[in-house]
Amino acid sequence: MAGTELVPLKNIVGMDYEPRNEAGVIILFTLVMRRLGFSGVVETQGKFPDCVARRRGKSVILEFEYKSRAFEAHSHLDELGKKKCTIVCWEDNWQTPPKKITIISLKKELGLSNRIRLTHAKHPDDILSLNTTRRKTCEWSMPSGARKGDLLVVWRCGPKQSRFQDLFRALEDAKRKHGYPGWGKCRVVCHLKNPITIQDIKRHQELSKSPMVRPFFFMGPNKELTPYWTWLYQLIIERNPHFNSALKPFSPGIFTI
Repeated sequence: MAGTELVPLKNIVGMDYEPRNEAGVIILFTLVMRRLGFSGVVETQGKFPDCVARRRGKSVILEFEYKSRAFEAHSHLDELGKKKCTIVCWEDNWQTPPKKITIISLKKELGLSNRIRLTHAKHPDDILSLNTTRRKTCEWSMPSGARKGDLLVVWRCGPKQSRFQDLFRALEDAKRKHGYPGWGKCRVVCHLKNPITIQDIKRHQELSKSPMVRPFFFMGPNKELTPYWTWLYQLIIERNPHFNSALKPFSPGIFTI
């Protein structure tokens, strides 16, 4: 196995967890091949190459790997000769592949490398820090599974403070520190001038149907907002059009699927 941790795979019908080996990559590819531009499989075999498929009207040689660099370690370059090949992998760790090699990282192509994660500002000192500090980078609590590149949406807790107002991007993977299960450096994306409240969420046609309206949803640890980001992003931009440029890199379809 390529790893021991089972990481939930969001928004993919038919596969519950991220691939941990080559077999998982093959299964995931069959589930999403059409959204990657493949129209069908011509043939498969138990030796190199694994597969020939049709993509945009052309036949393409495919080799499945968990990590792209394994293609070289398995001596497939010698077998390939002068032909062209597409590697379908989960992680692309090959920085300078030959020009005849095309790499499709499912983790990157499907926007699964980064997620929208919920974090909190629960204490008065946290709220004060958010209100008074305008540094571009800071340290903040994160969900224990947060990764470098994740978008962290801060829920300000309290009778007069319950709202989304602050968005950070994680600059490193979360680590246990200061008594928190997750902690790390972040870059400030923006502080919303028009925050999103629970009333806004309840009035939204789609978000009102989500678990976000349930009592104590925002108080639990390791909550992920990725499944609701399309609508939450839309709501944020509608209320804060002046942040359209700052938030454009995180728009649904680019940052997530």
